[in-house]
Order: sequence, then C-alpha cells, then structure tokens
Amino acid sequence: MSSDRNQPAPASGTPIQPSVPAAVQHDRLEKLLSCRTYDLEAIEAAHRDLMAAGPALHRRLLRWLAAHEPESPLLSVGLALLATGPDPAGRQLVEGLVETLPTRTVANLVDYVSGWYVDRLQTRRERRRFDDEMAAAYEATANIVRQELQADTQVRGDEFRGGEVLVTLGDYDKVQQVLDHLQLPYQTLPCQVVDELALRADQVLIVNCPGSFSGRGIENVRKFVAAGGTLVTTDWALQTTVQLAFPGTIEYTGQSTADDVVKVSWIHPESTWTLGVEVPGQSINWWLEGSSYPIRILDPRVTVLVRSEEMGQKYKEDPLVVTFGYGEGRVFHLTSHYYLQRSQGDKGAKAEEKPATSVGAALATQAEAGGLSPEQLSAAYSSMRLLANILYESRRQCGV
Repeated sequence: MSSDRNQPAPASGTPIQPSVPAAVQHDRLEKLLSCRTYDLEAIEAAHRDLMAAGPALHRRLLRWLAAHEPESPLLSVGLALLATGPDPAGRQLVEGLVETLPTRTVANLVDYVSGWYVDRLQTRRERRRFDDEMAAAYEATANIVRQELQADTQVRGDEFRGGEVLVTLGDYDKVQQVLDHLQLPYQTLPCQVVDELALRADQVLIVNCPGSFSGRGIENVRKFVAAGGTLVTTDWALQTTVQLAFPGTIEYTGQSTADDVVKVSWIHPESTWTLGVEVPGQSINWWLEGSSYPIRILDPRVTVLVRSEEMGQKYKEDPLVVTFGYGEGRVFHLTSHYYLQRSQGDKGAKAEEKPATSVGAALATQAEAGGLSPEQLSAAYSSMRLLANILYESRRQCGV
C-alpha cells in the first residue's frame, strides 16, 4: 500500500476544493427553486445549502435568474448573500449583475441586506422592551380594525400585493409593527435608497422617525408627492423631511415635549381619513415620546385631523395629526409615533357597561378577556385605524 507521503503535494496557494456529488447539488438546486417566493427565510436557507454544495452551480443560477427572471426574490436574496459574503469573486459577480437589473430588484436587494435582516432584529428588541405595555393591546384589537374596515369602506384583500407601501428604517418609530398587525404587505428600505429610487404615484412612502435624507432624497420625495404619491411622516421627520421638502406648510416649534401622555380632545368628524378612529364612550390617550416635536401650522390650507387641548396647554400647539395636499399628492404628519409604545391610564379601569357601538362592545370584550385597560385598547385601535384609513384612501385617490 502506498504511503500518503508519496502523493504529490497540492500546488502552493491552491485551496483544496470539497467534492459534492452532482446529484446532491441538483437536489439542493431543486429545493431552492421550489421555495415559496414570500418565504425569505426559507429562500435564504436554501441559498446557503446550494452555495455550500456547489458554488459554481449557485452562480450559474444567479446569472440565469438575472437574465430571465430579474424581479424574482430568489435572485435578490441570492445576490444579497453573495454581496455580504467573504468571497471577493462572489462580490464581484454581484457588482457586475447589479448594473443590468431593474431598479426594483436592486431596491429589493438593498432592502434585504440593510432592511429585512436588520429590521427584524431591531423589531424583536423593541417588542421585548414594550411587551408589557402595548403589544398585547395591538394584538387584541387588530382583528377588530380589519372587520371595521371591511364594514365601513368595503376594502378588498388584494388591494395591497407588495411594493405599494414603502417604509424607511427608523431609529425610534416602528410603523411596520402596525402594518404587521393589519396584515398589509410592505417593503423596508434605508433613507439613502430614496436618493435614486424611482417612486411611483400609486405608492405610499412612510418615513419612520427620524427620517434623515440627503438633498437629492428630499428632492425625490417632493417630486414623488407632487406627482400623486402619499407621504406619511412621524415626529422628528417634521424637521428632517417635511420642512425641507415642503417649506412654508408646517414646522417644528423648537420646543420638545416631555415623556408625556395627553388626551385627544377632537377628531375631524367629516374626514374620510379619520372615519371610525374615534370610539364613542372611550377616551383616547396619545403618548408623546420624550422630545417629541409639536407642530406649528404655517399655511391655512393645512388640515388638522386630531387635536389635543391638553397638548396646546402644555406645549403651545394643539395639533397631533395634520395633512395637506401638494401637487397631485398628499402629506400626513403626526406628533410622536404611529406605534404607540404605551398608553397612560387606569389599567384597572372597566369598560363602560353599555358600549355605544359594536367597536366599543368588541373592545370591552377584549378588555375583560385579556386583562387590558380600555385606554390601552382604544389607543391601539385608533392608531391602527388611522393608518389603515390613510393607506386605503390613498388607493382610492389613485384610482385603484
């Protein structure tokens, strides 16, 4: 028997390549191609299996997808893994393919790298932090909101198929958590991507606080709204986005709020955007994040949707939610956040004995069953309903 010592040594600097049978490689390829396109975690796992078994076959697949199915999630996820991997040749392949791909695919790739993965980690931390406050209230009221939407506005389940709602990653607000409860599809993206993104008039761009854009991004946001798009912003984005893109409409007063809760005293009774937001017999408490920005109205054409007399007494300005038209589109802005992370009130309080509406009755039932206060449930219901109204009404405005 010959000794290993008699075998020729591999050439210097040449790595030893693992040998995986072709049948195994093709089995993993078939597993990847059979993944459901919305199951990104399964797609990622299948990509990693194929990359480990047959790197060359994996790259051949990406080249084929780029040529024949450039908008497939299989392609964007695979490119994202190569782009963030340790192989320089893989990153070079991604660089070459990206130049040939549609803008939407590139945005999806960036969304996956900078948004999908990061966002889920951050969301888990936020949910754990506030799990004892409002997470249960949102979960308990989500189905009530969906039922009321169908009853009041005849919404269709297929109005949002993905790509219509874009959410920028923010450090503080988490509007996407509200969208999760509403079961509406959305895409997350860093603010920087808006610089080059070809926004469509039928889209809604939601800017999580703080919402910092470059000058080019601000100009793109302005053109997007002017062409018919809908912009939704929260808290610090008043100064970083709205004031810059739409000067002379609304502005930050310069005085920030404390970590506070104020009672909502008035909700626009005739606006389609506030339909069903108010719950008769239930008070709504609006949580102000520490250092929230009060809204000063500069243009009389700005419409106030939600007011708080207590907010005005404490911080000189009483608007909580405002809207204004710009060109063919519309802007919505609110003080503090859409995802209310707590609601002050007597947690031992009981719901009213005879609720005035079906919503009130449903919330009372949830309060009794889940040990939640009426204040928590009404705050969660109202914030979800307000956002849902804006999203569905935006579809009506663009003719969907």
